[in-house]
Amino acid sequence: AENITLFGIYGGNGGVLTIIGKDTANQITIDGKKDVYTQNTHSLIHVYGGGILNISENTVVTNNVVASGHSPGAIWVVGDGQLYITGGSITSNDALGSYNSGGAISTEGKVVMTSGLISENTASGSAGAIEINAMDGASFDFSGGEISDNTASHGGGVSVTGESVTYDSNGQITAIHHSYFNMTGGHICNNTAEFAGGVSSFGIFTMSGGEITNNTATHQYGIGGIEVSGGHFIMTGGSIHH
Repeated sequence: AENITLFGIYGGNGGVLTIIGKDTANQITIDGKKDVYTQNTHSLIHVYGGGILNISENTVVTNNVVASGHSPGAIWVVGDGQLYITGGSITSNDALGSYNSGGAISTEGKVVMTSGLISENTASGSAGAIEINAMDGASFDFSGGEISDNTASHGGGVSVTGESVTYDSNGQITAIHHSYFNMTGGHICNNTAEFAGGVSSFGIFTMSGGEITNNTATHQYGIGGIEVSGGHFIMTGGSIHH
């Protein structure tokens, strides 16, 4: 048995990258070595140009710090990139610059999570785990797995940004983009933020299943579970409780 450790990946231009460990004794780890690279300015993995990243079982994306700049801690899904998480874990990554959001992931594209763990990530701004950025109409479909023990200023677990607007050269609006969070299952639990311990949403958030539990806001006016500000929240199932 032999584990494999990688130290960063750039994938894009329409390519497809699948990361899957054979078993727990043959685990694949992508390690940012934040104890060595303390002033890093880049995410561990970039997905762009129509690229597709699949993260599956026995895969660990971990231990990266972005000390400055705008990158998220572990994975940045840019433009029309796509990320599919069907297992594995994304843990112990930090986005600590003044403008950094997404301790684990920031997406302008599409993220789908059906299983796996996103845990113990930190952002100095929004989204301890996942930021859904309305830049290009981003989406996050969450049907299984766990988002837990992450920390941020707003949205300890998930942050859904508000709409963004595209203008032409004459200053006329050509497009309005929204961000979408669709939760049909899974568990968002034990996350912490100054405001909105579980989910902070300025976009479009629909919930038909899953649980949002035991999240904490540290500010006296903060909300532990969900904060909705200027967006839309539609709940037809699932549960939210302390």
